[in-house]
Amino acid sequence: MKEEALEKRIVDQKPRIVYLSGKTCTGKTTFADFLAQHGYVKIELDKIVTESVVLPFNLIPGDAFVNAYRDEGPSEHADAFIRAAREEIAQAASESPVVIEGAVAKVRILKEIFGEGTKDFAFVYFHPVHLEIYSGRIRSRFLAGAHDGTSGLPKDFWAIVDPHDLALYKETCVLNQGIEKAILAYAQRSMRESKERLKHLKSGFTVSVVPV
Repeated sequence: MKEEALEKRIVDQKPRIVYLSGKTCTGKTTFADFLAQHGYVKIELDKIVTESVVLPFNLIPGDAFVNAYRDEGPSEHADAFIRAAREEIAQAASESPVVIEGAVAKVRILKEIFGEGTKDFAFVYFHPVHLEIYSGRIRSRFLAGAHDGTSGLPKDFWAIVDPHDLALYKETCVLNQGIEKAILAYAQRSMRESKERLKHLKSGFTVSVVPV
């Protein structure tokens, strides 16, 4: 579904809970900001993970997100995230419609948060399908914050960046061939993972897909 058509449908129908998912740099935050202008209260699951898992269990953020979003690691980490997410969503939704942004990868976690038969609920997934566009978004995110560590790109991206190439970029502020290769490789892998994730999510939910 085209993003503009989905915007109109949600604004017209006003579902009480809208959940936005998708890989990094696919447009979740932009869409959440749009809905916030139409009366929705925005909830960021990343913040909930930080408050309910990273800090209490003294974890590295990247590990905490793997445990909470991918359901990998000690069950107590995922359970703490689920409880905190349910409480915050329930409280906010009792007063106004809410839009929730996050990249939870497992149906089990989402069913625990939203319930089996959630009513007045819309699930939107942003799926990257154009390599040039998607790699360009990742490049823009890198340029916006890699120099001072504020890019927000995930652990999986930095794992394939050569430290020498990153140091050279920080010294020159010029994208080098190594960084460009890492961006392209990550975009290609992320697109493949997104396809598999979407298939899994559709096994448990009715999902509106926005190709980007």
